[in-house]
Amino acid sequence: MTARYDIFKKTPTNDFLWVEAVEDITHARKRLIHLTANEPVEYRLWDSARQMFVEPVEDCTRAGEK
Repeated sequence: MTARYDIFKKTPTNDFLWVEAVEDITHARKRLIHLTANEPVEYRLWDSARQMFVEPVEDCTRAGEK
């Protein structure tokens, strides 16, 4: 089963706005790189399976351990 991740970006008012959903951590990391290259603001990655924000680099490492 593939985890689903949601990408959020930080707004000027310090809220987080949903951007898109991706199916795996590798795709999430690529999208974050692309998004920050086009609009250098803070983005956060929500792991719906664990119900928490995660760091994409750390999660990629964990995924490789499985």
